[in-house]
Amino acid sequence: MKKWLFVLIIAASAGTSWLCVHQLYAIQNKRPAEEFSRLVFLPNSLIRAGSLEFKGIVADYLFLKLMVLHGERLLDRKELSKTERQISYKALLQITELDPRFWDPYLFAETTFPWEGEMVAETNELLERAVLALPNDYRPNYFIWFNYYYFIKDPKKAAPYMEKASRMQGAPEYFKNLAARMRVYSGELQAGIVFLQQVIRETSSASERELLEKRLFSLQALELLESAVREFKKKNSRLPADINELITGGILKKIPPDPYGGEFFLMESGRVYTTSALAHAKKKTEDNVPAND
Repeated sequence: MKKWLFVLIIAASAGTSWLCVHQLYAIQNKRPAEEFSRLVFLPNSLIRAGSLEFKGIVADYLFLKLMVLHGERLLDRKELSKTERQISYKALLQITELDPRFWDPYLFAETTFPWEGEMVAETNELLERAVLALPNDYRPNYFIWFNYYYFIKDPKKAAPYMEKASRMQGAPEYFKNLAARMRVYSGELQAGIVFLQQVIRETSSASERELLEKRLFSLQALELLESAVREFKKKNSRLPADINELITGGILKKIPPDPYGGEFFLMESGRVYTTSALAHAKKKTEDNVPAND
């Protein structure tokens, strides 16, 4: 009789434990979004006032809660709902309001929102805060450039951010050439020329200056040719048939060389470009393996 009583107690305990764990798991799944919804919609002034001198700690706490929310959805292999994404965005606004120099929230936004939730505008809004809070850090401008260029497909809006990033300490050297290329893509050749001229004046490295001067020469050649195309069209009420008609039509005496080794050509839109794509041609090694200049 005692044996059956013992088995019954064990079974009842196991059933109770399972029920408690099940209920706790169900509650846990509901809590993160609900807690965030109460916190992040409070006025910024109230959050700042209530945090007193512990703003950094409160920002860390909110960011930890945000990580828990996203981590749980990742483990459950569930996508965040639209509401949860908006809650996450509001949480990041609060966090960066409390501690604007806290870099991790900006990085989290850049690596999450545009890719998973198509929240590019919201991400750029957060990054604009980073631009002001971290004036010597090139990364906020670089990320905004990337978002405008890659997601929004707007090189004209992207270009100024790459120019700013390229001139900051710690930025990769190739950013300067990339900034000039953005002006080519957006049709703002004169702006690219002015930018390169200024950068060249500030550059002390002879090898770097040589590369920048080559890029400058290519943009000046493009500007010369496009100006000639506009003059030809004004004179003849049509675009030239090809780039060489600028010579036969009496607009230019010769076509300037492409410093990258390509040939300039006229596109249907009237824009001028080059077969080199303004990049160094690749050499081939003895084993026929391509190698950059």
